[in-house]
Amino acid sequence: MKSLLITLFISLLLNPGSATLASINPAQPSAGDDTTLIALSDRTAEYRVSATHLELGIHLADLLDGANHYFNQILDAAIPEVTVYIVSRDDWGKATNPQVIYGMPHYTQQRVVVAAEDNPFWQANLPRDGDLTEEQRQKLLSVYGNDDGERSARTFFELLIIHEMCHAWKATHSVKRQRFWLEEFACNLLMHTYIAEHRPELLPSLEVLPEIRVAGPTEGLEYTTIRQFEEGYWIIGARAPENYGWYQFRFHHAAREVYDAAGEGVLPALWAFLAGQSEILDDDDLLTGLIGVHPSLGDMIVNWK
Repeated sequence: MKSLLITLFISLLLNPGSATLASINPAQPSAGDDTTLIALSDRTAEYRVSATHLELGIHLADLLDGANHYFNQILDAAIPEVTVYIVSRDDWGKATNPQVIYGMPHYTQQRVVVAAEDNPFWQANLPRDGDLTEEQRQKLLSVYGNDDGERSARTFFELLIIHEMCHAWKATHSVKRQRFWLEEFACNLLMHTYIAEHRPELLPSLEVLPEIRVAGPTEGLEYTTIRQFEEGYWIIGARAPENYGWYQFRFHHAAREVYDAAGEGVLPALWAFLAGQSEILDDDDLLTGLIGVHPSLGDMIVNWK
């Protein structure tokens, strides 16, 4: 599993300047012919779905359409024009650069790309049994257990179609990236707020895996601070891919904590603050601005350990 992650992140390391760590440089080989995929019409995005996974494609399109309508209203901003691919392993190369490991959700060149099948990348993000208490082990199984009695991260990763779409919202509306960590956190806050407000039955799938990963041991992690993430954004994945995954779970969990403290209103307030910046703020001004949005945002930074 670890070698797969290392291969992924080394390939991404060679592409600085892309929208997210998961984005692909346009200079690399492009995706193949997608005309064999099924198109879903009359929706908030152009959807292309593998024929073998049409039911799942409709389910995820319904989920993302709901999120897009919600963001359109609460942010008072136009829905981005993108194409969303929900594809099998065999169709992965029709949607994105085939060098990207199957299962890695990403946004690039006005495309959101997600996997339709369980895969080693998802499985590698489940915690090791040796790091779990019996209570955590049972909680994971109750939320992520499949029909075979085994754990699968599918229901968590399927929700990340919303996270990736949130990168499109930021790009479409030219919201300047203040920090890498803040962009990842903001996308998670958008996703978490929508699910908490309109799809609360999905909260266990969204919350439990990050909760357990964050509560796990950190002794083996070389990087743990926000500053280390910011300064090492392009190298942490290559040197310590599991460490990078830990950060992403921290950002998910932080979004949950901020939403619980501040409620739905923090979302448009944070969007307005970020969209209103024409320059990159220094650390002090950024912290002051985030505290002005809501004190819980400042707490997230100051209390990060």
